[in-house]
Amino acid sequence: MKLIRYLYIALISYSYSNPVPIEGEFRRAPTVNPNQSLANVQDFIHVIASFMVNLLFLSGIALLIGSLTQYIEHRKNPMNPPLSKVVTLFILGICLLGASFIPFPNAK
Repeated sequence: MKLIRYLYIALISYSYSNPVPIEGEFRRAPTVNPNQSLANVQDFIHVIASFMVNLLFLSGIALLIGSLTQYIEHRKNPMNPPLSKVVTLFILGICLLGASFIPFPNAK
């Protein structure tokens, strides 16, 4: 009886440790090409960089519009929004717009 139990356990452990692949499920592991992998990372970084440039452009436009509205409010009541706030928003908007036109380097 112990011999049968031992053989049964040995058979089960062998079948679990060496599974037979089912037809159609066996696939070779994909080989990794280092150049292609680095190109994928570079494409991802390029997408993120272009998103940041677009975000700079839109933020610059928003700050310029904000400075214009603050200037209109300053013209109505000079005490409410100080002129320094208007000038600061205008300068920051110009800086962000200028930064969005700086070309980023290509590593190709």
